[in-house]
Amino acid sequence: MSERFLQELAELDKALFIALQVELGEFDDEAFDKHLQQRAALVQQVAAQGSATQTQVQDIIERSRKLSSLAETVKAKLGEQLSTIQKGRRSQQAYQSVKYQE
Repeated sequence: MSERFLQELAELDKALFIALQVELGEFDDEAFDKHLQQRAALVQQVAAQGSATQTQVQDIIERSRKLSSLAETVKAKLGEQLSTIQKGRRSQQAYQSVKYQE
């Protein structure tokens, strides 16, 4: 039973890594959130089984760290993109304000 959970977890982690490596415009945060919830449930099931080896647990921890790091990178890029959009809006509003006053 634990092996099945471990296999599902490995496959889900692959899907998460792929989801984090798409272009920012194609990033599906709802699907990513759903996958993360599924991952959390699988990790809990693996932990509840208590039959994972030390190596398997280390692999899960390592993948978790990599996912976390990659997610932080995507978060930073999305933040930069949002900042650029907001700057553009402010510039457009300022232009419209000056144009309207003339």
